[in-house]
Amino acid sequence: MPISAKTEYFIFILLGKKLISQTETYSVRKEIMEDVKILLERYREQIEELKDVPADRAALKLQSLQPEHRLFILEQIEGRQKAGIRLPHWTQTDGICFPPQISMQQCSSEQTAAIKQDIAKEMLPHRTSMIDLTGGFGVDYTCLATLFDRSAYVERNAHLAAVAQHNAAILGVLNGTFVNGDGIEYLSRNSGKYDLILIDPARRDTAGRRVNSIEEYSPDLTECVHLLLEHLTEGGIVMAKLSPMLDISRTISQLGNVCKVIITAVQNECKELLFILKKNTDSGDIGCRTINITAERTFTEQFTLPQDLQSAAVDSQDMLPQDFEKLYLFEPDAAVMKSGCFSALAARYGITPVSSNSHLFTGMTRNADFPGRVFLIEKCFTYNKKYFSSIKACANGAANIACRNFTLSPDELRRQLGLRDGSDCYIFATRTPDLKALILLCHK
Repeated sequence: MPISAKTEYFIFILLGKKLISQTETYSVRKEIMEDVKILLERYREQIEELKDVPADRAALKLQSLQPEHRLFILEQIEGRQKAGIRLPHWTQTDGICFPPQISMQQCSSEQTAAIKQDIAKEMLPHRTSMIDLTGGFGVDYTCLATLFDRSAYVERNAHLAAVAQHNAAILGVLNGTFVNGDGIEYLSRNSGKYDLILIDPARRDTAGRRVNSIEEYSPDLTECVHLLLEHLTEGGIVMAKLSPMLDISRTISQLGNVCKVIITAVQNECKELLFILKKNTDSGDIGCRTINITAERTFTEQFTLPQDLQSAAVDSQDMLPQDFEKLYLFEPDAAVMKSGCFSALAARYGITPVSSNSHLFTGMTRNADFPGRVFLIEKCFTYNKKYFSSIKACANGAANIACRNFTLSPDELRRQLGLRDGSDCYIFATRTPDLKALILLCHK
């Protein structure tokens, strides 16, 4: 079955990293769906043979193919390689199609998609219908759609919508309606009500530059939030997946009707903020959940905004350097750091902040459930040139360095101390409330 020249050109442009958008709303075109299947089947052997080969080397082995077909194969190879850790089930499933990397930059991992699924189970006892207004590669959609009787996926990019529909069928998601069009336009044209509306606005402008406020997102949530709420069933929720760079308090104020915020980190890197909206939610206390998924376990904390944002009491004002030795040093994980709920954290774990701006804490005993890293402080020095040689000797010439509320960067301090990077020694440079600069030498 031949591939249409029009679709070959479409695929060539798309794989050439030029974004194609649609403003009209219609079902995913069958000919694009068929062409995706044909390309995958035609080049199955080459994709499998080259799946572990770097893309630049694989390209040399595919020079005899038509440019658009060569690019398609390279996208499959590169997609599998880059998605291996984030999407292990997808990469191991035969028949999955991967889009260009530009279309995967904002997609969720299987781990973060599973968190959204858990939230939906927790907050929606009745799950009849859902819609993903910015479907993208479809990771979140396929994870959530299995919970509902009916589901809808909307995506402006025609080829990406076809890829998502193809993959959903491969993964056993058969209850969906797939729409190629603008999600907000589609919602405004129909009268449907949904138990869950998922939206993940684009965080780049038309020139491909990252934007830093929700007013600059596409769509602008400040303009469409009322439309989203109007299309919820009684008790339904909006899930807005947003950048971890946003200010949480400001975003709550901008959106309104926020009832919960989920901050997700993977391996101590903050990945996304999830704002949950419900109709007629007042601006009082808002639940805040922090989640940090590590190789060993998942750390979860519950806070309440804004009351838990108060500064933790500091009582290390009169402590001498030697008073820190043999205490444990606690460093919250990235999700807790983003929440800013340090007073509640300190009270919960019986720990004391080194200073109000260091976000480091000390305590008498180690707590294995603490959400973050815990170190034993072996030595503490006043930051003074006369102690530099002693610090270097205690660290055996090498250390991992972090600076908190300190005048120097880690690299600058490393050069001053004459230390190499690495080893099992950790140095934290910080200040006490009375501005004493300290060097804490620690081990896990």
